[in-house]
Amino acid sequence: MLCSTLLAGTALAENHFIQHGGTVFNPPVLMVEPGDVVQWGIGFPGGSPRTVTSGEDCMPDGLWFDGEIPPGLFTWEVPLDIGVTEVPYFNRLACRNGEPGLLRIIDIRRVPSEYPTIQEALDAADPYDTILIAPGTYLETFLVPSDDHLLIKGELDTEGDPAVVIGPEPGSKLAFPTMSINGVNDLRIEGIHFAGGLGGGVVLDSASASIDDCLFTDNTSMGGGGLACLESAVSITDCRFDGNTSGHGGGVLTVESDVSIVGCDFNGNRSTSFDDMVAGGAIAAASGTLSILDCRFEANDAESSGGAIALESCQVTVVDSHLEGNTTTATGGAIDAMSGTLEVLDTVIRGNVATAGGGGIHLDGTTTSIGAGRVCGNSPDQIVGDWTDVGGVVVRDDCSILSVPDDFPTIGEAVEACRDGDTIMIAAGDYPLSEDDFFLIEDIAVSIIGETNPDGSPAVNLGGSLGFNGQGVVPIVIEDLKMASLGLYDCTATVTNCLMVDGQDNFAGVLVNQAKVTLIDCRIADGSSGFLPGGVYITDQIEDGEIVTSDVDLIDCVIENNTGGCPFPGCGGNAGVRIERGIVDFVRCTIRDNAASGHGGISMASQTDVSLTDTTVCGNSSPGQINGNWTDNGGNTVIDECPEECPGDFNHDDSVDGGDLGFLLAAWGGPDADINGDGNTDGGDLGLFLSVWGPCP
Repeated sequence: MLCSTLLAGTALAENHFIQHGGTVFNPPVLMVEPGDVVQWGIGFPGGSPRTVTSGEDCMPDGLWFDGEIPPGLFTWEVPLDIGVTEVPYFNRLACRNGEPGLLRIIDIRRVPSEYPTIQEALDAADPYDTILIAPGTYLETFLVPSDDHLLIKGELDTEGDPAVVIGPEPGSKLAFPTMSINGVNDLRIEGIHFAGGLGGGVVLDSASASIDDCLFTDNTSMGGGGLACLESAVSITDCRFDGNTSGHGGGVLTVESDVSIVGCDFNGNRSTSFDDMVAGGAIAAASGTLSILDCRFEANDAESSGGAIALESCQVTVVDSHLEGNTTTATGGAIDAMSGTLEVLDTVIRGNVATAGGGGIHLDGTTTSIGAGRVCGNSPDQIVGDWTDVGGVVVRDDCSILSVPDDFPTIGEAVEACRDGDTIMIAAGDYPLSEDDFFLIEDIAVSIIGETNPDGSPAVNLGGSLGFNGQGVVPIVIEDLKMASLGLYDCTATVTNCLMVDGQDNFAGVLVNQAKVTLIDCRIADGSSGFLPGGVYITDQIEDGEIVTSDVDLIDCVIENNTGGCPFPGCGGNAGVRIERGIVDFVRCTIRDNAASGHGGISMASQTDVSLTDTTVCGNSSPGQINGNWTDNGGNTVIDECPEECPGDFNHDDSVDGGDLGFLLAAWGGPDADINGDGNTDGGDLGLFLSVWGPCP
């Protein structure tokens, strides 16, 4: 590319590239300033011959003739004294069946380096010009663009937020809008912060405009505190409306307009009207069409109807949006709609309040369809009025319970809809977690509880591994689930009646990393880890975690048949329980038959605090079973060979009954039915036998 050259004034020439596709040019329309350099090329080696000639309808106009490409590039510098505003051009070799291109000659009018005020730049502008505003605060109101196709652009700061603030003089009493757009078409406004306007931020009347990456704060007016659209066509993208106030539409008012709002946030806006017109803390719309996509409405308020959105005689869609914590003293905590049509899809409406009813949505004569979202936890009710369920919508008084698959088909979709403190209830069945068989829930403190079989065992199989990370001290509950492995990182969890079985790969079983965890009545078994210890691994390896050190209680748990390896030469793996750091208490647990090349059983580092109560450690691969210092609270059995699980079940049918009694009597006096270990089958063995009569535990 050619180096930029300095033009008259302070503007810098720019270099532009147009790809010549033979029959099309890309981009087809290019904005350039006098002095800019334009280059045409095909963008890749080789290619058939083609030309670039200025003119239209295959008639050259004499600016340039038949610039040939390939080979190389064709370059043209826009003359500083060019007397036209548009330069069409074409490929002479394909002018009858190809698409022409267009250079549009514009001026970039810079504020304040070329024009001291924004209004002076607007007054000097021609159609298609750009008003480029440097960072700063501009105390101007009633700015009036008068040309079509203008771009009014403010520079952004390093965080991507508007660095240009426009508003009235401090202490001003003049109730003028900051910008008034009347009868102007195709206006673009980008990257501007409209603050403190006493007649609103921006007013459009019989105009068309796009407004992107703008911020509207603390503006007030009779209608549309941040933005008013009157008989206009407007698209609003990636904007924020915070703390604006108006009689109607604290953030935005639309009347007989066609309005699209995408990716915008509305926070703390307020409508103060008590009359019969639509109120709307964030948005009020009367007649026309309104499309809302991927927007958030929080803590907006209306003295009259529609804490967030008030509608009358409109055609409205609300898709993939979130409305929460909005309030009104009348009807429709989130949405109030009279007549017209309303479609609400994939949207969460929760925790809104309407004193007079319709805490979520209030409908009066509106043709309404709602689907694939949640309306819950609103007060005093969820939806008032007639509506059609188009599928997938969850309407409940309590937001905190989410059901899979009744409310959401997958656990992942349910987690996406959760807030801290919510609980996901899962019906019996198999629920594959993710393509890589590991599903991590981060930061959100959500509990997951599965259904059980008639015998109390988990009826929910996750088919992979589950992880929780970053929930901190907010407690979560994990119950009645079967999974391969469970990872708990910097969280506070109670895990009850869960099976962690058949885990593989890097870790298998339960991994506790700097977390406070209670495991009750769980089985961690048959895992085969190739890297971390197999079974239970407890450590502290998180910097700046909310949990300072691991604190783990294992109660009535079984840890068995796990193996552990190590991928590095000369190192040994661990299986059973490995404790690197933390406080760990075992109560009525069994750790048995775990095997590893390093240590199988319980092993712990020196910086740990471990106790055992009524716990059995046996049959693991390492002699002595426990490696490290621990506190014996009594009732423990630590032996290299595990005792019979069901003494007296001689025929191994999982029951001590008459068949076994016959075997004992036949072996009387010999060693074959010796239960108490004295070498003889006698009265002592018969007493023990009768004490365990019945099904094996």
